[in-house]
Amino acid sequence: MASKLRTPQDLSRKRSRDDFQSAPGSPTTARKKPLTTRREILFYGDSLTFGMHHAKASRYGQTWPQLLEERLHNQNYRAIESALCSRTTAHDDPWEKNDEWMPGSEGSDFNGLRHFGPLFSSHTPSVLVIALGTNDLKTRIRKPPFLSWLMGRRTALDEARAIAESCARIGEKARLLYSGFCHSDAELVILILTPPHLVLTDTSREMGYDKYSEEISHEFPQAFADMCKEHKFLNIATTPPSMEKSHDGVHFTQAAQATLAENVWDDLEILIQESKPATRAARMLETQQKSSSSTKKVGGSSSLLVPSKVRRASISARKRKQPSLYFASPARRGKELR
Repeated sequence: MASKLRTPQDLSRKRSRDDFQSAPGSPTTARKKPLTTRREILFYGDSLTFGMHHAKASRYGQTWPQLLEERLHNQNYRAIESALCSRTTAHDDPWEKNDEWMPGSEGSDFNGLRHFGPLFSSHTPSVLVIALGTNDLKTRIRKPPFLSWLMGRRTALDEARAIAESCARIGEKARLLYSGFCHSDAELVILILTPPHLVLTDTSREMGYDKYSEEISHEFPQAFADMCKEHKFLNIATTPPSMEKSHDGVHFTQAAQATLAENVWDDLEILIQESKPATRAARMLETQQKSSSSTKKVGGSSSLLVPSKVRRASISARKRKQPSLYFASPARRGKELR
């Protein structure tokens, strides 16, 4: 088929289109610019992370993770929130009243471990913040006293350790999921918040808490610290805000939310600064300098990067007044070192 003849007007239109596409700020030029990818930090929690009001059934205008958004944005991080009221660490919650505020829900919907996998794999976080444990204090979630006794849970600290270990299962699952193809080669950083002390009130009793729940919550700092040490997680916000001014004794006041955000940021900021490439390079350089100062010199230069066998061969060669094997051909060097 014969090609269509181009008129001067066609050529003029093509030149104008080419000029537009190459012009600064044009859509085509903008697409060619490299895209900046923000690192993701995932907050996985319950109603305390959701921002549930302490005195009425509503949500605060800003949750404590949202109070960190601007600072995280300035550090090239994007915050992802996954906070569900009544979420437990790894237990179903078949309470009939859950259907009143979450119609159609099932007990398994509140199982934090069960629903963690698909959620985590829907994103690519490099930092995971887990804030769970309070809902495990409910009498319908805890094992009955007799079963707890049979399982060796004789004290409030034993119960707190069981809740902490249940929380650790989510962190370990995150490590497994992170080994998948869509995540980076860097190690996933897992931060776990210590749940706050519960204050028993009439409202919290209606939610399903009792006096023993309050006693267990006071053992959380020790239990979560031990768990994080064992599993090599980072335990942050180890002194949660007080619940003394909370109406229901379970949820934070607005002021307490702001305090928690600051406490979390104190630990997050250090972590972010230490993860920056410049900081890592500075630490590597400092380590090399320390090693170099304690390393013997060979021929007036540092032997830090020279393998021990080559160093010994180099010393022997100088004693024989021969060229160092370190500068010999690979074939000769391998032969001499056998």
